[in-house]
This record gives sequence, C-alpha cells and structure tokens, in this order.
Amino acid sequence: MSKPVFARISELLASKLYRSFESSEAFLDEVAEIRKQHVGKKFIFLIFDAGLLELLALRYFFKKRWGDHFKIRRALGYWGIWGTPFPETVKRFFSWFGLYRTQTSKARLAKRELQEKHPLVFKLHLGFRAGRVSSTEKLLEYLMQTEKDLVVIPVVFIWRRVGRKIEVKDVNLSSRLLRTIRTPLLLPWYLLLGDPTKPLGLRKLFMMLRGYSRSIVGVASVIPVTSETTLQGLRRESIRAIQKEKKVVLGPVYKPSRGIWEQILRDPSFLTFIKQHAIEEGVSETKILKRAESNLKEIAADYSHATTEVMGWGLEKVFHTIYQGFTFDKEQFKKIRDKSKEGVLVFIPNHRSYLDFLVLSYFLFREQMVTPHVAAGINLNFWPIGHAFKAGGAFFIRRSFRGDKLYSEMLRRYVIVLMNNHINIEFFIEGMRSRIGKMTPPKYGILKVVIDAFLQKKVTEKIFLVPVSITYDRVTEDKMHKRELEGGTKVQENALNAVQGSVKVLLNRYGRVHLRFAEPQPIEEAISKHMPDSEVPDLSRWLVPRVAFDVCHKINLQTPVTPAGLVSTVLIARPGAAMSQLELERCLLMLEKDVPRLGFTKEPELEMNFLSACMRALSRLIKDGIVQEYKLQDGGTGVRIADDERITAMYYRNAALHAFLLPAIWGMSRRDEQKALELRNLLRFEFFFPGREEFLESLRSIPQDMAVEFYAYLLEDVLENIHACLSCLLQSTDMKLDDRQWSSRLLKYGHERLIEGEIRRRESVNTHSIKAFVEMAKNDEWLSSDGGRDLSVNIKPELGVYRTQIKDFLAGLQNWEDIKSKWMEQK
Repeated sequence: MSKPVFARISELLASKLYRSFESSEAFLDEVAEIRKQHVGKKFIFLIFDAGLLELLALRYFFKKRWGDHFKIRRALGYWGIWGTPFPETVKRFFSWFGLYRTQTSKARLAKRELQEKHPLVFKLHLGFRAGRVSSTEKLLEYLMQTEKDLVVIPVVFIWRRVGRKIEVKDVNLSSRLLRTIRTPLLLPWYLLLGDPTKPLGLRKLFMMLRGYSRSIVGVASVIPVTSETTLQGLRRESIRAIQKEKKVVLGPVYKPSRGIWEQILRDPSFLTFIKQHAIEEGVSETKILKRAESNLKEIAADYSHATTEVMGWGLEKVFHTIYQGFTFDKEQFKKIRDKSKEGVLVFIPNHRSYLDFLVLSYFLFREQMVTPHVAAGINLNFWPIGHAFKAGGAFFIRRSFRGDKLYSEMLRRYVIVLMNNHINIEFFIEGMRSRIGKMTPPKYGILKVVIDAFLQKKVTEKIFLVPVSITYDRVTEDKMHKRELEGGTKVQENALNAVQGSVKVLLNRYGRVHLRFAEPQPIEEAISKHMPDSEVPDLSRWLVPRVAFDVCHKINLQTPVTPAGLVSTVLIARPGAAMSQLELERCLLMLEKDVPRLGFTKEPELEMNFLSACMRALSRLIKDGIVQEYKLQDGGTGVRIADDERITAMYYRNAALHAFLLPAIWGMSRRDEQKALELRNLLRFEFFFPGREEFLESLRSIPQDMAVEFYAYLLEDVLENIHACLSCLLQSTDMKLDDRQWSSRLLKYGHERLIEGEIRRRESVNTHSIKAFVEMAKNDEWLSSDGGRDLSVNIKPELGVYRTQIKDFLAGLQNWEDIKSKWMEQK
C-alpha cells in the first residue's frame, strides 16, 4: 500500500530540514538503550512548549531508526492533522458535517497506541495557571492512573547553543544611549523570530534550512510511573531534569564579565581586604582598587557563546585535518555529564601540548557539554590570540607572582566566584607542558585555591574533581621539546611564531587523540582520604600536595599506552645500536601480554590488531627520521633509533613508561624489597609512587614469569643522570650558583661525561632530569642557601651512599642476550 501524499511530503521535508542534526544519532542510541532496559514497557515522550518542528524531528528520527516498529503515530497537544494519523483526521473532518458518526475518544485511541507498543508524544506548557489543568494534561493523568508499565521520558530541545545571560545595568552614558537606540530597532526582529535561546518557528526553520548542525535533542531523564506518581510531581521532575540537561549543555545562566567583576569588587570582605592592604603598603585605597581592577582585567575571561561557537567550528576543521579522530570511554563520559547536573566540575588534565588548552574544550563542545573556563599561562595572552582565547573562556595567570599579595587575592576570588556561579573550570596540574613525555611534579596554585575555598566554606556549590588524561599518538611540538631538552632556548610565543607554527602543523598528520576521565570525585572525599590522624598546624599545606599527587596517580592510571610508545619503549631499552625486526616483534608481543596484567589499557587501535598497529607506528617513526632501517646479512631488516633522535624517542617511551614503572623497579632491584625501596627514594622526584605499603604490595603482585629484567633497562638513563649530577656536586664544593646556573653546569658536565663514554645513553643528559635533580638536591639540602638566591653545596653522607647504590644498580643489569633469548623462545 502506497503512502499518502501528505506522509511522503512530510518525510521529504523532514529529511531536508534535519539533514545536519548532529545529536540525533546519540539521542536515538540513548532511546534504544532505554528500550533495552525497559523491555515490555509503554513509552510516553514529553516535550514542553514545543512547536511543529520538534514533533517532525522526533517522528523523522524514530522512523529513520525503527521504521514502523516504534513509530510515533499520535501526538497529544497538537492540532488536527499534526497530532493524529491522516485517515483519522479525515474521518473527524467528515464527522463535523454528519457524514461520519462513529468517533472514538482520544483516551481510547491513546490507550490503543500504548497497547500496540507505539510511543505517545505529549506537548505540555511550562506555564501553569492556578486551578486549571489542560485537557492534554487530564489525558496524561488518566493514562498514568489506568496504564501499567508506563515510562515517561522528558525530551530536551536546544535549537541554538547561546548562553543565557543575566543583564547587568549599564553604568556609563554611551552604553545607555546605545541600548536606547538598539532596543526599538531589534524589537520587531524578536517579535517575529523570537530570542535565540527560545526561537519561534520561523527562526527554527531558518536554522534548519541553512544546515545548522549544533542544535541538540536529548533525553533529559527516565521516569517510571508508579501508583504514587502525580501529574504535578511528574511535571516538576520533568522540568527539573530538562533544566539540568540544559545546564550541562549551555552552562548556568551566566553573568557578563562586568557582572563577575562587580561581584568581586563590591564584596564587603574584599573592601575590608583593600583597606587593610592599603594600610600595609601606606598608599590610598583608591590606588589599591585601581591595581586590583587592573589585575582582574588581566586575569578574567570575557566569555562569549558566539565566539565559542565560531572557535568550535574552526577547531573542527583544524582537528579533522591534523588528527584521525578522538577516542574516549563512553561510560566514563556519561558519568561526567551526570555529575555536571549536580555541581561544579573541576577538570584537571595532564599537559603534553599547547593544543591541550583547546582539545578538552573542543571535545566537550562537540559532545554537547558547556566548555569550562581554562587557566592558561600569561605567555599565551598575546594579540590577537589572547583576545579570542579570553572570549572562549580562558583566564590568564602569571608564571610567578610570589610576594604579590594583591594579585594572589584577585586570582583566588576570581576562581571562587566562577565556582559559585556554577561555571566549570579547568587547570593543568603540571602547570607547564611536560617536555619529557611523562607527568612532571604537580603545581599547587589553583588546586590550593579550590581546596582552601572548600575548607573555608567559601563555595556554595558541590565540587567534583575530574582527573583527565590527554594522550597523543604524536605531539605537534616533538621537535621543539627535543631542542629544549638538549638545552636549546624556548621559542617565544607571539603572533608571528604562532602563524608560522600553525602552517607547519597543518601540513602534517599526528594520529589520534585519546581522552580518558577518572571517576569524578567529590572534593570532600578527596580531602577526607588524606586527613591527618592528629591536628596539624596548617591543614591546607598538609592536604594540597597529597591530593595533587593522588590526582597525578589517577591520571597515570587512565593513560592508555600507544603504538608509538610501545615501539619506542622496546627500541630505547635495547643497549647498543639496533635490533632485528623479528626481535622487535617478539618483544612487542611480550608487552601486549604484560600491559593488561599490570592493570593498564591499550588505545583502541592496539586492542583491534596489536602487531599491525605497532608496525604502522614503526613506519611513522621511520618516516619522521626517528628510527632508521638497515639490511641484515641474512636478508632481514634491522631497526635502530637515530643517534640524534634518541631524546625524541625517549619522549614517546616516557608516554608509556607509567605502565612499566613497577616491573622496571622490580627488575632493577633484582626482586629485593629493600633495594626497591632504595630505588623508590632515588626516583621520587622523577615519578609518582603510591604509599610505602601499597608500593610493596604492588611489587609482590607482579607475576613471576614477567621479564622484569628487560624493563629494568627503562630506568638506566634516569640513574645515569642522577649519578653524573651527584659526581658534579662532589666536585663543585667551592661554588655558589643560582638554580639556572646549577642546571647549566650540570648539563655541561653531563655532556662531557657522555663524550668521554662514562654515560652510555645520550638521552640520559636532558634538561628535565637535571631540573628534577636540582629540586631533589634543594629538598634534601645538598644545595642550600644562606638567604640569597645563590646555592652552595652541602656535603652530606648520603651523597656517597647514593652514588654507590646507583653504581650497584647499573652493574646488576642482566646481560641483554640472556634477556632476548627468553622472548625469542616465545611463540
């Protein structure tokens, strides 16, 4: 039987209108999952203050996915032909003239639809007149009372992702004049088309006809109907769920930048602080206020939904060009969305690339979540990039503001106001990009602000900490990182260098981006886990480092190993020049078996076809000049890391090193717990470790058949660096240098030992490991100050002890040929 002409026209129109409705597939997947969880149930979909285009959308999406098996044939609250099947509309029309007498009530027809397992759509209004219930609501209430196994699903439509702004009164004459002129000019436009956040039918039609892809349809919640469910309760729960879902996508009803500023600058406690600070500095309060406003202007974002939308469109083009796609865990992300409805999310990612700043925000925007306000270094605030970043939600922080009490106070209050306005924030726990490929020691600044605000009850919203792992198959700055690790100067951030760098980036491909989210943790849980058994003088100072290291540990646990990381791990572990491709493949197969046994995950390409993914990564490394090929005498192929690219290979090795750190320690210590603890102490400024007992228990759980002697070679470069630095200190007892000068001297000393052959691994000498050693030396007071910036050597007995321990560890490395024979025997 052919379809009625009206039905064919309706389907054709819907296919043209909703051709670019990106969120429809995710919405249908969610409905499919709900149907699977509620087998045999009857479904009612609620839409509030919706027009014809919303109904057409639902009908078209359901028809496209399920055909006639789960088809919306009846919509209550719509007039005539739009809400009922076409034949029934014709019958009702003729009944008005007495030509067709038999009519079935809407209630019976609705019940019939449910009995046949077809969904119903109810259109309700948000407005509620006291003492009056519409006929549509009476019908819904009747079905709730008479039908069993009923499930109600409120549906949210967001036609345009425009922020819902609180108006702030204009404070100057020009602003008021502009508003006076603009309002009457825009009034006819809004009367005809509606507000962007609540568009009328004509505006919706225009948006669909021009292929606007950012409109969103989603399930707000699932409400099973019970005997205790009332119509008023159902309305209230549905509206609350829709508002929560809108908050996830659009964020809260936000204030313009000036409104945020006023909230800070007019706070009575802030004015008290200004008065006290003016007395301390001996200047007028007006002068301090001007400085405070200047600091706030430098720090604060100037958020604009329109700019975010444009940036999202632009980044989609760029990322589609340079990356093969994003991988993420859907279950992890669902938890993030759910927690976003309950409170403020504080995203805490690692920091591997400049693009980290954009990647997470773009991903959240793409997945229909509001983008967070992101803490960024002041070095990125250059024209014109800085202005665009601020409009996209960046707030800028100076690299150092120690001793600047006013600046610190402005930053603290700004972060607190953001959270109190239910604005999600993001900051990088490492502070600066990791040039070494693994996580670097955490910086406490923003985390301390968040924890202090909670302890002092300055934040009224519930706070969730969300550790995030961002991993790349290849970072865009690998050559830049290599230069800096070898002692080269950092490229200055400015518009010219940004343009030149962008052109180079767009001409290359960088594989995939892997995003993983740890379980969102309420801040009170994160703090209670580390609360001291007895009272401490400064609770915040006690808690912040422990929470920070816990966050870093969770990020490492979520970081998947990549093909390039595994290939680099094997090649850089091999002492000497090279290995055959057969050796490489056998060793990689050993790693494939060990990764899940160690509790870590592989990126999806490795899960699908491990060896093929590794060989593709090897090909990319060869193409980039990091790995070299050569022919063997037996006709086979050998591979080796290019001498001048060992630091680049180390970067990719380090991206996977977190997975093999414990077996590396177990192998280097020759399965001796006491020696493992000694090694843990030596490496505490290079890696993150759990508590002593948990650390030992993890070592004991390593399978006996694991080739830990192979993994021991992964620590050789770190130990060589520490040994060289200790030797340099013992030879420099008469020197007084500042941090930078000590780093420079240690780097030069390391290069000399490399040339003389005392250090056999080129990657052992790098600026990151040397800086980590300087921090350890200052912490253990091997380098100490008498009050100034300069540091002098303080000889302590453990210096010689540590040197002896390291020599013993390095001398105990098992012969490579013996290690190789083990995996070469494996099939």
